[in-house]
Amino acid sequence: MKSLIKKILKEETSGETKLRNLVKKLGWKKASLAVGDPKKLAEIAYHNNPYEFLDTFNNLRMEKDEENDNLYFFDEDGKKLIYIEPKIKHAFFDHGTMWDFVEKGFDVEHFRAQNIFYQWLKQTYGIKGLDVMYAHWLNYRR
Repeated sequence: MKSLIKKILKEETSGETKLRNLVKKLGWKKASLAVGDPKKLAEIAYHNNPYEFLDTFNNLRMEKDEENDNLYFFDEDGKKLIYIEPKIKHAFFDHGTMWDFVEKGFDVEHFRAQNIFYQWLKQTYGIKGLDVMYAHWLNYRR
């Protein structure tokens, strides 16, 4: 993993771009090790702006379950990052990939994080009127 981090850091010119690419390839937890901690990562790569981090997820692949109208949003690796149940008006965000970094890296308390995710979902995907929460179980496999 150290060699991959070194390779990514050498390929780019901007420290911000390097770190953002590291987050995309390895996830925020591993990328934060390169700079010391999540708060430092948020500061350097995203200017302490959680919306800049969430913009990483602006082009997720959406699939609709025609049977129950639920929506699933996947990243390019097929990882489920958002799950929406319109009938019960809930939007679930993957905790480890998205929500946890907004709280830890940007030092945002839970209820403010809910508002940030709600506003981002509304602006980016035009989805509104849902209760927003995180889920640990989105990618759970037995």
